Amino acid sequence: MLAHVAPANSSGTLIWLADDKGQFSLLQGAQLPARVFDAADLTANGRLDLLGLSPDGQPIQAVNRGTRNYHWQVIRPRAHQATGDQRINSFGIGGEIEIRSGLLVQMQPITTPQLHFGLGMQTGAEVSRIQWPNGTMRAEFALKAIRKSSPNNASKAHAPSSSRSMAARWSL
Repeated sequence: MLAHVAPANSSGTLIWLADDKGQFSLLQGAQLPARVFDAADLTANGRLDLLGLSPDGQPIQAVNRGTRNYHWQVIRPRAHQATGDQRINSFGIGGEIEIRSGLLVQMQPITTPQLHFGLGMQTGAEVSRIQWPNGTMRAEFALKAIRKSSPNNASKAHAPSSSRSMAARWSL
């Protein structure tokens, strides 16, 4: 599970990985961009790729090529109709989502229109709980892995477009 991308230091970008017990270890030997700005699934394979800059300031992406067949869940919260004081943004920015899958529990603040949850070997999330910015709660049950989930949205979500050019590769 990608837990945190640290800012670049004198030796470059550092990535700390979390194991199933919540312990962190430094990713060793990967060729990474000098500065990383975001982690996103650019190839629509469920693995988070890195976007950044090379040492000479050129844009670069590091494509994640892992060997295990992990599962993931992408949730795109969408508000149909606001309740309460009617002040809610349509993407739920400012709220939070918590998912539970087996013994795995993850919580993320909603800071973008879609959130990526790594499920490891779990085949789905038993429940996702969304707390909207206005305080209302919503739960979704029995979400299948490797799919895009759009709570409160009648239309299906589309996979993000992927970029074909690759300047660097890294694997777990």
